[in-house]
Amino acid sequence: MKGNQSIKIVLTTFVVLLVSIVVSCQKEKLVPVDMLSGTTVNTLYVKGYSLGEPIYVKVGSQNIQVAECEANASLDKTSAQNAIKIPFAPGESQVDVKFCNAAGTVLNTYVFSNTSTNQLKFFNADSLYLNPVIPRPSADKMGIMLQYASSELPNFEEDVDIAFYYVSKTGVASSTLYKKITNVSKYAFSTMVELDRPLATRYAPMYAFVVLRAGTNNALPLTDFGATNSKYLFYFSPNTTRIYSITDSFSDMQYAVTQIENFVR
Repeated sequence: MKGNQSIKIVLTTFVVLLVSIVVSCQKEKLVPVDMLSGTTVNTLYVKGYSLGEPIYVKVGSQNIQVAECEANASLDKTSAQNAIKIPFAPGESQVDVKFCNAAGTVLNTYVFSNTSTNQLKFFNADSLYLNPVIPRPSADKMGIMLQYASSELPNFEEDVDIAFYYVSKTGVASSTLYKKITNVSKYAFSTMVELDRPLATRYAPMYAFVVLRAGTNNALPLTDFGATNSKYLFYFSPNTTRIYSITDSFSDMQYAVTQIENFVR
């Protein structure tokens, strides 16, 4: 009996030791060698939004992935609990933070130093922008920036105009034109345009818009934006700038508008 107990103890000890070695090896694989030798650590605070594709945030020469922003979603790593800790090896004062697509292509690079304290912001649309500046509108006005990125008309590559219409107090888009944003290139964002507050005695606090062939009053044959009775409605938001992408990014709609809010605020 004692012999069997001794064998069991030895086997148990061996199994525990083997598990410890496996766990240790797994940890070694997860932590790159150059990070193990780090002597200083700085915190990277990053937030942003990616339109249409996922973005992978990678660090250093070994391209260690530290964060992922899903397509048509935001990433926020700015709290003390979820911010990214970046170790620096002895003598190292900066490291590249790379924003990559699913194919591994580097879309933009930010040089992060061991003394950096600023929050890093990004926006991925027609290009990936670092620390983008979104202009603010004048007092009591609403700013708006639009991108036309539809795949509904795959052979249409011309510029478009975006026509804005007043909305009746019953919430129905009227035929009264307010203004246009002209010559909006496909996939590129328009400059910020200011919208006035609709006259409360006549209209709802909303606007509607239709996508037109540039330089004409002819609406494109789009499912949701091509006819007077299918104008897209949005609320007037004073003292803010809204960014809209006219795209088919939502799975539950053939065609939709994605509103990107507060990704750089």
